[in-house]
Amino acid sequence: MNQLSAFEQVKEFHTVFDKPQKTVPTALTPDEALNRAAFSTEEILEFLYASVDGELAAFEKIVSDWQKTVDTSLIKTARNRKR
Repeated sequence: MNQLSAFEQVKEFHTVFDKPQKTVPTALTPDEALNRAAFSTEEILEFLYASVDGELAAFEKIVSDWQKTVDTSLIKTARNRKR
């Protein structure tokens, strides 16, 4: 079986869904990065919701805990930028 690289998998996805393709890996623009992050956030929230079997109180707690990890990551990133 022939395994595709991550770049080749993305290229195949874009071919199947008839999306514009880049021929070489290219950095995202700030707008593209924000759109990708928003999509990823939605996926994370769906993942967290599924992990608690849709129980609302547990979902709210796990989202709150996740938000704390996001805040911690932001602080770490800010500290690293100052170096």
